[in-house]
Amino acid sequence: KEGCPAPLATYRINNDGTFSNAAWTACTKWHSFVIKTINALQPQVVVVASEESLALADPVHYALPAEEEQDTLAFLKALPTASKAVVLGDFPEPGSASSPTLCLSKGPSSLLSCSFTPSKDVDLNNGAAQRAAAADGAGFINEAPWLCASTCPAVIDGIIPYTIDGYHIDNTYTLHLIGVLWTALNPYLAGKAAV
Repeated sequence: KEGCPAPLATYRINNDGTFSNAAWTACTKWHSFVIKTINALQPQVVVVASEESLALADPVHYALPAEEEQDTLAFLKALPTASKAVVLGDFPEPGSASSPTLCLSKGPSSLLSCSFTPSKDVDLNNGAAQRAAAADGAGFINEAPWLCASTCPAVIDGIIPYTIDGYHIDNTYTLHLIGVLWTALNPYLAGKAAV
């Protein structure tokens, strides 16, 4: 469900990135449906990829790292005990104001001028997700190094990694990362039949 994060919490209504202060009951119902479905399926591996900037309701605020850790752990604990969970960490998002794709479309004199510095929030969010994964015995994969070091370049291996909105990884770069993701997932699939 687009915009409904995996961690179990009560979120503000998210309508294409525009938030209302009301509780998003459809997201809460979706959590119940997903957990019930996963428990019925009893998969060998569950890969959890989710937004990490959590816009909470009641009271309205963005989750602190301790809340993110608690809510992520609650989701992981709701999964079948026989399933191995693997949490994909967050990746740096430049946002529309610093979109490398938009910057490059303006014909800059240097590719470096379209780089951006990742927000410290990514490290905080990933730390919370990693602690939750560790507390549940789940795996954790940090995607941030696939896009950034101390800065985030506008072009990687000849590919522009972000969509123009600056909040998503471009499909071409996503396909470029398939082997990297498979290598990162492989230790968690040991002894499991790959589908």
